[in-house]
Amino acid sequence: MLAGMLAVATGIVATTRLGSLPGAAPLIAALPLLVPLLFSTRAALRTGGCLLLGLALGMLRGHEMLARALPAELEGQDLAVRVCVEGLPERFLDVRGERWRFRARVLDALPGARGAWAARQGRRVELSWYGAGDFRPGDAWSMTVRLRAPRGFVNPGGRDYQAWLLAEGIDASGYVVGKAPHARLAARGCGAHLDRLRWSLRTRLAELVGNEPQFGKLLAVTIGDDSRFRPSDWEVFALTGTTHLMVISGMHITLVAMLALLGAKRVLRLWPGLHGRVPAQSAAIWAAFPCALLYGGLAGWSVSVQRALLMLAVVFVFGVAERHLRAWLAFGCALLLVLVLQPMAALQTGFWLSFLAVAALIFVFSGRVRQPTRLQLLWQPQLVIAIALAGPLLLAGQPQAILAPLVNALAIPLVDLVVVPCALLGCLLLPLGDVLAWPLLRMALLALDLLWWLLAHAASWNPPLPEGGGVSVETWRVLLALGGTIWLLLPRGFPARAIGLVLMLPLLLPARAAPAMLELWVLDVGQGSAVIVRTREHTLVYDTGPRFSERFDAGRAIVAPALRNTGDPRVDLLLISHADGDHAGGAAGLMDALPVREVRGGEPVAGIELAPCERGQHWSWDGVDFELLHPPPGSSGTRDNDRSCVLRVSAAGHRFLLAGDIEALAEAELLRQDAQALRAEVLLVPHHGSRSSSTAAFVAAVAPRYALVSAGYRNRFGHPHPAVVERYAARGTQLLNTAYEGAIRMRVAEDGSLEQPVGWRSHRPRFWYAQPGGAPD
Repeated sequence: MLAGMLAVATGIVATTRLGSLPGAAPLIAALPLLVPLLFSTRAALRTGGCLLLGLALGMLRGHEMLARALPAELEGQDLAVRVCVEGLPERFLDVRGERWRFRARVLDALPGARGAWAARQGRRVELSWYGAGDFRPGDAWSMTVRLRAPRGFVNPGGRDYQAWLLAEGIDASGYVVGKAPHARLAARGCGAHLDRLRWSLRTRLAELVGNEPQFGKLLAVTIGDDSRFRPSDWEVFALTGTTHLMVISGMHITLVAMLALLGAKRVLRLWPGLHGRVPAQSAAIWAAFPCALLYGGLAGWSVSVQRALLMLAVVFVFGVAERHLRAWLAFGCALLLVLVLQPMAALQTGFWLSFLAVAALIFVFSGRVRQPTRLQLLWQPQLVIAIALAGPLLLAGQPQAILAPLVNALAIPLVDLVVVPCALLGCLLLPLGDVLAWPLLRMALLALDLLWWLLAHAASWNPPLPEGGGVSVETWRVLLALGGTIWLLLPRGFPARAIGLVLMLPLLLPARAAPAMLELWVLDVGQGSAVIVRTREHTLVYDTGPRFSERFDAGRAIVAPALRNTGDPRVDLLLISHADGDHAGGAAGLMDALPVREVRGGEPVAGIELAPCERGQHWSWDGVDFELLHPPPGSSGTRDNDRSCVLRVSAAGHRFLLAGDIEALAEAELLRQDAQALRAEVLLVPHHGSRSSSTAAFVAAVAPRYALVSAGYRNRFGHPHPAVVERYAARGTQLLNTAYEGAIRMRVAEDGSLEQPVGWRSHRPRFWYAQPGGAPD
């Protein structure tokens, strides 16, 4: 039975790696053909049938998700709809000023509105509103919106935002059109009762303890609101391996359920009459599971919360039935149930980490003759989880401090025994008066103060373990580490368990050198620019993309993960072409995330110390030549764009020209200086392909074989301009756009040949990439 469950789960997971899906009708028609396999007397045939069943289920769920997404013909169109606000609306600052972001459920389309899609109830959208507003959960609005289908940036090592949106049930994203929402409506039939309760709790807590330094963490463990966390907070959690403490998930849900279970059993002992009529175990479970459900609702029904509740439900169902449930069978049931209901969860790192942690605990503690003492339970599970997840975390590019297991051994009891119980009891007592709630909330905040002091010092006192990456960690290292992990977790008394530690050591070896003379990545950062140039032993980053908001910038969220994934994450030179936000906005985030040895730029950038880049600067790394062609020394330029650093990279006779945002004036200056120096096989198209750049004379002088455009999907500037596209096409130049290709990789191989460009969307295709849509902003 367990083998069949794991086979179905494997089939569902496999569908998330597919580049396209077969038609839904043939899949449904083929399902009866699986019946003989599923009921075969041969175990191998049954397992194969389960695997095929999992593939079919995953594909059908994929069709269901894609069918809900916004059709291509409605992208960018004005749609008049009635919506109900859901979740917790967020208000923050981005590059355009004050901004609201909230989720909403489409109730229906206004009379005369275009598009049958908008008229269908239940579609869920994520909307932005720029300016002052007052959005609350449960409010109904009539508004005009402009939407796009789920879509995200596609980069090596980057988060698949589109898959995340689909997993969250978001069918479209966009913004409210006009100066103000049209009208607030009566909220009849809007629902969102739990979200209203969460909003009320957040408001009351803000009034009572909103000025406390750990208020944001209190919200995180009570109502699942992490909107007040800064990027630096997340880095501390990641380094110390304590992210799971601040994101409501299995540990928190199980804790609440167990506390409710123990409380119910105590009540039953005091009620002898009921105790004799109803089995104590069943009655306690019937009391505990609703408490877990309520806490899950307060946490916002996130994917991780749903996953935890499903796992808990499997255990409780067998408990009510008074059936003995083997640990591995419970594990298989929960895994299968989660994947059937949420197939896209398999794309989330948290899914794998949580199930790997549970599997490790079962492997070590299930079936033990001698159970651990209470004191051992404080540290042994943390050590087991730390060993089991060390390899996967390194592979995911999430380094941890060496003291992470010890930190967890101290932090988990503090959160489990003090923070969560006091915080939840304080919230329960709020309706009875602040006097009753305040002491408990204050105790939770003091415990959070202590926790943060511990985490901050642990993150700074000791260095993180080396970082892994998709390219630098070879398959042989992964297999050795997997074997070493299992060996280390074998029962006490098994001979030579220290060999397991030896087998894991290759993961700590330095990243291997780039497997090419030169590797260049034009990253997908939307309407902006970020390029990674790697030689065998050195790394240059040219621009860092935009800063989208106070909590999200391309440098930290896109460039840093790409550097970790493609080799050594250290940056030898950061070259900021000029100070525009779409090129320099991510610089501070990148420098916070990774070590950067030197910074140069065409213009001063606020908050960053840099040296000027000037024509004539030249250096060589590992047989690759770098030369700056612009701007001239002492030049101020007539426009900021024309101050851009223009970099030429030469390797084995192949030239790459990175032109920043230069426009016609700077192009003319370069042509006067030395037109021959501009010739290159690969050109990063100036100014994203705007009409004010890529003049005919400049394009003729460069004569590129490949022209790479870094632009946002359906960007408001219309980049690249059709006239510019035609200009390159007339010369036979192959033009590639990150908006459609994702990140673009160019390589000069060891033999000196220039390889064909690789677009990351086509290199690792996924069936949801075929959907239209725009990148997140």
